[in-house]
Amino acid sequence: MNDEVTAYIKKLVTRTIKYREDNNVIRNDFLQLLINLKNDVLVDDISKEDTHLKYNVDGVTDIKKSPLNITDNLLAAQCFVFYLAGFETSTSAISFCLHELAVNQDIQERLAEEICTILRAQDNKITFEIINKMNYLDQVVNETLRKHTPASGITRVCSKPYTIPGTNVHLKKGDSVLVSIPGLHFDPKYYPDPERFDPERFTKENVKSRHPYTFLPFGEGPRICIGRC
Repeated sequence: MNDEVTAYIKKLVTRTIKYREDNNVIRNDFLQLLINLKNDVLVDDISKEDTHLKYNVDGVTDIKKSPLNITDNLLAAQCFVFYLAGFETSTSAISFCLHELAVNQDIQERLAEEICTILRAQDNKITFEIINKMNYLDQVVNETLRKHTPASGITRVCSKPYTIPGTNVHLKKGDSVLVSIPGLHFDPKYYPDPERFDPERFTKENVKSRHPYTFLPFGEGPRICIGRC
């Protein structure tokens, strides 16, 4: 990254950590988890599978090698990635969504009608609960993420020998696997006419008719993106 940006992030994180430690400030946030990790404080509900975070780990064998050196640089890097992953993906999703609505005005009008109808019934008050009632908005956003997914792929490490069904591809324990998200999102087997923007793909009925792992804008499994929550 740009040296100026790197220096700014390092300074910001270091000063914030020092302030919290010097003034005994404890908050329920991402930075506090990192501070706990640095100070060898386990979170009450930490799962057994996450205990490896305190060690340098061999990605293939998952064997603990040595205690992880939690430096200020490491903490700053985690904060920066957390910020970048949330900021860039959200802005790109909103931008693509607005673009699709602009070129598909029938969808835009239907969505506007849903939003206005629900807001009028709630005295034009916007709350988390009210937004969750906007089913068509959810469909529009999901279709945006299908067609313009923020990530091109997710990687996993094979935990046991496995043969991909219908192929002669044999995976060994420790093999790295790259799953192509656009490859799934644009597969006409799951999404007919995949280049077309169609929120109807994400009605409750249509979602139930597909395998859940054919839609992976946030990844899947224990390491699913926190943005999905």
